[in-house]
Amino acid sequence: MAIDFSCPYCGCRTQVADHFAGMTGNCRQCGQVVTIPAIPVDPLSPVPAASVSAGSAKKATPVWLLVTIGVVAAVLVGASLIGITYYAYSGGPKKSRGVEIPETMYSENVSRCGEHMRAVAVALAKYHDEFGSLPPAVTTDASGRAMHSWRVLILPYLGDEGASLYERYDLSQPWDSAKNKQLAERMPEEFRCPDQPKSEKGKTRYLAIVGKGCAWEKDRCIKIKDVKDTPSWTLLVVESMKAVPWTQPVDLDYRRLKEDVGDGREAVGSLHLEAGATVALMDWRVDLVRAGEFSHLIIREAAQIADGDSQMKAEQRAYAAERMREWDELERNDPDSFMDDPEDEDY
Repeated sequence: MAIDFSCPYCGCRTQVADHFAGMTGNCRQCGQVVTIPAIPVDPLSPVPAASVSAGSAKKATPVWLLVTIGVVAAVLVGASLIGITYYAYSGGPKKSRGVEIPETMYSENVSRCGEHMRAVAVALAKYHDEFGSLPPAVTTDASGRAMHSWRVLILPYLGDEGASLYERYDLSQPWDSAKNKQLAERMPEEFRCPDQPKSEKGKTRYLAIVGKGCAWEKDRCIKIKDVKDTPSWTLLVVESMKAVPWTQPVDLDYRRLKEDVGDGREAVGSLHLEAGATVALMDWRVDLVRAGEFSHLIIREAAQIADGDSQMKAEQRAYAAERMREWDELERNDPDSFMDDPEDEDY
């Protein structure tokens, strides 16, 4: 099935195959970065949800919550996000009329990692719908001692297994109590990177970035309305270079966060990609990101929710200008390359 859409900048009409849905490239006519419309997915099935409050017991009877998130349809597709080359989850280079599709890269574990991250993003969306904000990064007791991770608080939204585990978890005791430690190795599959070694059993590499001005703050629960930057440029949860026990209230500290993907333990990174990682964004989408040829995603800026994204916007403008110059030069030197007959294209 073909997708018809028009460039929002110049109006150039383009038709591509549906497996390019959600991918990003440059308009052939004006050179601006455009995204192919996503194909809507079916509404998500309702899952049991339980009320959670920091340091308190669970409600006795869960309520049912139905959340429909059309924007999650763009999961597991490649995209260019402010100087990052996104890679599609299917093999072989792709071509389409009017939009330049990046070189692709396929890995079964990359795809599974994206599915796991997607489940985490959906669970967070459901939690936000229920409580009006993201969960706290860390719950504390009356003395300020760290008790539980946000990962524990979204268990009711991770299917029957997660809900069952949540019922056995004791929120009145700290994460490393004897009772709760017994559940540590029963980590939901959704928190596991497929390439994690057996030595990391019970540990996760899916972490939040916690710090002032981020989607996760130490003493504040962030609401979607608090996000003033472009949500699709703002990090929600990331694949990390370090692994921590999934129940431990530990994530990436923004103050120590490395700028480059894959640069040490305190960095966004992956076991199955060099200089790349799977990330969830504040529009609830999940994407695979890799450092691009032209510029970088500015990780520390993308972790902020209301800093204006000035550096990333400047990167985008410079990238678009460079691509436009390349298109102009190509058109001058080889004008016939712009005259492909759509009938000859393999959609």
